[in-house]
Amino acid sequence: MKIDFYILSQTDLQADWLFACKLIEKAYEKGHQVYIHCNNQQDAFELDELLWQFNPSSFIPHHIQGEGPKPPPPVQIGYEDRPSHIRDILINLSDSIPKQFMQFQRICEIVREDEQQKKIKREHYKFYQGHQFNIDTHKQ
Repeated sequence: MKIDFYILSQTDLQADWLFACKLIEKAYEKGHQVYIHCNNQQDAFELDELLWQFNPSSFIPHHIQGEGPKPPPPVQIGYEDRPSHIRDILINLSDSIPKQFMQFQRICEIVREDEQQKKIKREHYKFYQGHQFNIDTHKQ
């Protein structure tokens, strides 16, 4: 499993989400399936709306996990520890690591310039390191 930490210089939550949208768009364009894990339902709904609006020339078929058409689109947004059919990429925007993290081939963690958030993401880093996963960091 490959883990990527993206270190942002911005301090606000919106920066996380905009960066996540760019990652999602890039992954989708390369044919990947993506599951985005949020802290709660409100965050999931806000990210859902942002994906429709962040790039007017982009179309990323997505929905909230458990809603929408069958078969589900290649991009799903969730906030509960429910299994997903997606096994490719997890973008974790949550303060916790989802229980189903082992089903993914790659995990992306986004870290903004916020002390509380950096503390949480350091714990995630230690967790992945303890499992001896391949971890890379990228400053944005």
